Parts: sequence; C-alpha cells; structure tokens
Amino acid sequence: MIKLAAFYIPDGRLPKTFGKGHKEITINFGGKNLYHLTDGEITSIVQNQFYIDDLFSDTISLVSCIVGTNGSGKTTLLNEISNGYH
Repeated sequence: MIKLAAFYIPDGRLPKTFGKGHKEITINFGGKNLYHLTDGEITSIVQNQFYIDDLFSDTISLVSCIVGTNGSGKTTLLNEISNGYH
C-alpha cells in the first residue's frame, strides 16, 4: 500500500495560497512520522507525538472534519461542542 505522508511545495509555487514569494513548504498529512523536505528531498524525519496508533481500529466508526475560511465560525462551533450546547 502506498500512502501520501507529506507534500512539498517549492519557493513561490503557490502565491495565491501562501503569499507572493513564499518559502518552500512541507505539508505533513498526520502520519506516524513528520517529514521535512528541502528541494523535494527528505532532510529529516521525526516521530509525530500526536499520532493515534489505533485511530482506524474497529472501535472508531466515524471521523469528521470541519473546514471553512477564516472567520466562518469553526472555532466557535468547536467551543460550543466542547462546552456543551445550551
């Protein structure tokens, strides 16, 4: 099985997303290890301290995410959920 663990974006490649003249970016996708890439080559690997070993076990039936633009209310919604909806 092949997994996409990290994605490398070279300097200035996505100015509309990361700003004009942005530095290279490594986006990790939350696996067991976190990678840092330079010029598209792996330069370091560290263990992801937040990795949940059995996240996709038989005891977990649903994983959801909340996405949206800045200011759309993601944090407010999560605060309501964590504090108990009133």
